[in-house]
Amino acid sequence: MKVGILTFHGADNYGAVLQAFALQEYIRSLNNDVDMVNYSPKAVLKDYKTFSFAFSNTFTGVKKYLLHPLILLRRFIRIIPFTRRAKKFDNFRKCFFDLSEPSYTDIEKIPQDYDAYVIGSDQVWNTKISQDGEPVYFGKFKKNINSICISYAASAGDGEELLNTSESFDDFDAISVREISLKNLLQSKFNIASEIVADPTLLVEPEVWNQVAATSTYNTPEKYVLVYMVYYTEKALSIAKKIARKKNMKVLIIDFCRITKNHFISPIGPEDFVSLFKNASYVVTTSFHGTVFSVIFNRNFYFVSTKRKGENRVRLLLNDLKLEHRIIDDTPELKPIDYAYAMKILPELRASSEAFLQKTLIKKE
Repeated sequence: MKVGILTFHGADNYGAVLQAFALQEYIRSLNNDVDMVNYSPKAVLKDYKTFSFAFSNTFTGVKKYLLHPLILLRRFIRIIPFTRRAKKFDNFRKCFFDLSEPSYTDIEKIPQDYDAYVIGSDQVWNTKISQDGEPVYFGKFKKNINSICISYAASAGDGEELLNTSESFDDFDAISVREISLKNLLQSKFNIASEIVADPTLLVEPEVWNQVAATSTYNTPEKYVLVYMVYYTEKALSIAKKIARKKNMKVLIIDFCRITKNHFISPIGPEDFVSLFKNASYVVTTSFHGTVFSVIFNRNFYFVSTKRKGENRVRLLLNDLKLEHRIIDDTPELKPIDYAYAMKILPELRASSEAFLQKTLIKKE
C-alpha cells in the first residue's frame, strides 16, 4: 500500500519532527511504501522563520517595536542560532524523511495517487496554529475515490475551539486522537467515535532511536544533567543545578538562544536531541517528549510541573507506567528509577495503537 503522511513535518520543533519520523518508520514496518507529503502551509511555519518582518506592515506592529526595542534586539540576537538550527532540521528531513517532491503550500497540489492518507500526529486541529482550521488536516483535498483517510493521534491543543461542525470529519474513514478530552468531546458533541492512541515516538523500537542517536556528532561530557523546557521555569533550572552540584556533573540546557551563564547547547538537530537524552545521567524537563525520550532510554528523569493543562498527557503516561512519583514541584531525593514494571507495561500500552493502524491501513477493494 502507498501511504502519505500529512503532519507538521516542516516545523523546526523536536517533538513535531521526531514523531513524524517515528510514524513514518512504524507504518513502513507494516510493509507499506510511505511518503511524508511535502505540504507545508505558511500558517504552520510562521513561528519557525529565522526572522519575520511581518510586523512592519501595520502601524500597531511598528509601534510595538518602537516602544519595546528589547523585543526587537532579542529577535536580532536569535538570527544566527535560528539559521544554524534551521539548517540542521533541514538536513535531518533530507536524511530521515522520504519526502514527496517538491515542497508546496497549495492544497491543489497534494498528490492523489496514495492508497491511504494518515493525518497526524501533532496539533493538526489546533486553530491557533493553522488559522481557523487548515482544511488539509481534515482531509478536505482531492483524492482517489478508493483512498483511505485516517487521523493518527490528532490533537486540537488545549483549546479545542475548532470543533464547530461534524462535517469537518466527514472525510475520515477512522479517527484516532491523543487526548481523552478530545475523544470525549467528539463523542458528546457530534456522536463521532474515536480511539486514543500512543504518541508515535513510542511506537517504534528503541533500536530505531539508537540508530538516530548514532548519527549525532555532538560532543558531550561523560556525565551531565540535561535540561529541556518547553515552558521555561527557573524552578526546573534550579533543581537541575542542585542535582549537578550533588553529583559533580555539568548542566546542559537545550536552549539555543537564551542568554545564560549556564552550559547551554547551541544549536542542535533532532538527531543530537535524541543522543543527548540517550546519554544523559539525569534529565529535568517540563516537556512531554522530554519525558517520553527519558522513558525510552530508561534515564533518571524528573518532570517539573508548571500546572498547565497540557501536562495531562504526561500525567496519564506516567500514571500508566507507575512513574507518577517523578512529577515534582521541588528538589527531589535522588533515587534511581526501577524501569522493570514500566518496560513490561509499555508494550501493552502500544498494542491498541498498533492495532488501530494495522486494521485501518487496509486497501479498499
